[in-house]
Amino acid sequence: VVSVSSLGDTVRALPVLHDIHHHYPDTQIDLLTNAHGLAMLANNPVVNEVYEVSTSRWALSKLLAWGGYWKQLRNQFYRLPTYDAVIDLHGTFAGTMSALAITGFCYGPAFGFARQPWVSFLYRKR
Repeated sequence: VVSVSSLGDTVRALPVLHDIHHHYPDTQIDLLTNAHGLAMLANNPVVNEVYEVSTSRWALSKLLAWGGYWKQLRNQFYRLPTYDAVIDLHGTFAGTMSALAITGFCYGPAFGFARQPWVSFLYRKR
């Protein structure tokens, strides 16, 4: 599960994590979050692993240089396991790029529900 937005968005993601765990108790739930959510989620009983990604470098003014950021993300996440599903909960550019850098089938919000709707077109499943 990818939740790299603000701390409030990470808090709103908690019911989703608990619902996944409730309906699929044997599922391993790993979470990718920013530094704000890292401490809050580190001891959550439904989360197996918490990984941190720095989203401060994701300024839209640097959008043209996204290829360099993509390479950084791929290098950062190459040791992560292959996932059956990677779920971006918010639909932001940083979350989308982070989700796509992780090996697994990516899900994200549909156009009308994404915070930055244009990123919804990058997902295979919405």
